[in-house]
Amino acid sequence: MKHLFVVFLALSFVGCAHHDVAPNNNAPVMKSEARRELTAREAFAGDNAAANRMGDYYFANKDRANAVWWYQLAAKRGDQLGKETVKRVQQESQ
Repeated sequence: MKHLFVVFLALSFVGCAHHDVAPNNNAPVMKSEARRELTAREAFAGDNAAANRMGDYYFANKDRANAVWWYQLAAKRGDQLGKETVKRVQQESQ
């Protein structure tokens, strides 16, 4: 009887455990050409976060060469996230 109770208790814990997969809402979406151009201008003006967003945009659209270029732009200006991303992308491609 004790074993049966433990089994039902374990089943209830397992049944209550629920693993959700978080939706990927972080995918960079440039809703318009004007928004993408504005972000590019911000990146050229020195905004490293904008350069990383442009890199994310191109990476999400499977344009690896442009993505790496934008990440390198941020990295050249001393952006730590850009440096880490360039390093990781280069390691994955080898």
